[in-house]
Amino acid sequence: MRISVCLILNAVVLLAQNQQGGGLPAPSTGYDQSVANANALLAKGDFAKAAAQAAAAIKANPDRYEAYLAVSMALYKQDALAQSEEYAKRARQLAPADKRGLADNILQAITDKRVFQPGGGLAKPPAAYDRSVANANALLGKGDFVEALSQATAAIKANPDRWEAYLTVSMALYKQDALAQSAEYARKASQLAPADKRGMADNILQAIGDKQVFIESVSGADRDLAAGLTSKAAEAYEKAWKLLPMKEDLGIKVANLWLQVGEPGRAATILRRIVEQHYSPAFAQEAANILAKSQATLVKSYDKKMSDCATAQQKQDRAGALSCLAMAAEMLPDRYEPLVAAARAHAARCDIQETEKTLVKAIAVGKLSLDTVLGYPELVPYLDSERFLKFLTDVFGANVRLQAGTQRATWAAIRQLSDNKQALQNEVQGSNARMDTLHGNKLEIDSDLTDAREHVRDLRHDRNECYGNFKHCGEKFDGAIKDADKRVLEAIGRQNKVEAELRSVSSALRAAQSQLESTARQLAATPSQLDRAGFLNSPRAACK
Repeated sequence: MRISVCLILNAVVLLAQNQQGGGLPAPSTGYDQSVANANALLAKGDFAKAAAQAAAAIKANPDRYEAYLAVSMALYKQDALAQSEEYAKRARQLAPADKRGLADNILQAITDKRVFQPGGGLAKPPAAYDRSVANANALLGKGDFVEALSQATAAIKANPDRWEAYLTVSMALYKQDALAQSAEYARKASQLAPADKRGMADNILQAIGDKQVFIESVSGADRDLAAGLTSKAAEAYEKAWKLLPMKEDLGIKVANLWLQVGEPGRAATILRRIVEQHYSPAFAQEAANILAKSQATLVKSYDKKMSDCATAQQKQDRAGALSCLAMAAEMLPDRYEPLVAAARAHAARCDIQETEKTLVKAIAVGKLSLDTVLGYPELVPYLDSERFLKFLTDVFGANVRLQAGTQRATWAAIRQLSDNKQALQNEVQGSNARMDTLHGNKLEIDSDLTDAREHVRDLRHDRNECYGNFKHCGEKFDGAIKDADKRVLEAIGRQNKVEAELRSVSSALRAAQSQLESTARQLAATPSQLDRAGFLNSPRAACK
């Protein structure tokens, strides 16, 4: 027996030491005394009284683990294994992490005792069972699935209450594509296995499900390919290959189909994975050769894809652009441009997590400097973010905050200069419009003045002729001539006023034009690597 009576007695000693030495929660004298008495009775072999003492301690304090452990050991000694197991599990739940080993030892002892109980009907001791399972697993590793199945089946017959052989049978059947039978044995292994071991059976059940989907996908793809539906077949084959990527022959087939239908990017993604995972040197070399031969096609497809991405960005289709950039990055993973564009797009959406995730890849691939990264305008709102500054510090080092502060000031200056330039452009535009209006007004006034003067001349001429022929002509013309002279004076006044305003507006226009030229020169003098247009066209609101 792997865990003997000595182990249980050792557990009793450890409990006594714990109660004397500490590491326990704040002691309750009555509780501790009851547990101590129970352990003493256990050591003397008085298991019934020990269980009673420990049960009394549990009633006094149901939230401590020591009494549950003592009850479990007392029940174990009386072969009440199911009840003993319940108390051991409860003790394990309540015990601190460094004390759970005691409960684990009892649980293992319970398992072993069940194997050796009288009437168990075992044909082999556990050591023989374990050897059979070990041999079966070794045969699995060698690929001898039939003999592995035989060995594990024999182990099950010897001990049908242990789980390990069921798991081995399940794997042997799985390797022979007997998936339904494999699933039955995996479920049986999961039922019998302790909680911390069931994951292995669950993994096999997941693998069985994946393999069933794999077989169905390949079967459907074969039909599609036979019908000439190459793209549809490639989709189905790729779905199957992703479930079982060790099927590298299928991966090569899928890649060739994608190349055939003009999807070199998808082909390259599969081929690179085959090269990287390197399950088979032969297939890895074949994938590398296909990649090398299709490089020119890949570059051409990459350029077209990047153009499509730019179009999507211009249309403000950010989701489409991000999907497009992801495909471009997969086509040529040594190019950093799609990664940078994606990081900037994520930043524009205020998605700081994806921005950092994508940007760190771009920095690694493109060996980008901090100055380059700080030059991306979409990142400006993040330069006040403690999280983002920490991210940059982790990537680039200690000078990030100083450089980020300097860059933030540069961007602020660019924004201010741009605002000033826009204001001056508006002023110049307004002044030009006012000049046009004033020139139009002056032309009208000049015309009015010319007409008024001609009218005065005509009146004076008519009056002179009148005096040559008639008397009392002054009464007829003097009033009209006075009114006409008044119109002339008014026109001259309006003319002087418009000319004065023209001079003032012209002077202001020249000053605004001069300032505008100066501002434009200052903007042009800002660092050339900065995407000023991108920054100035980006939203001003900071990401939160």
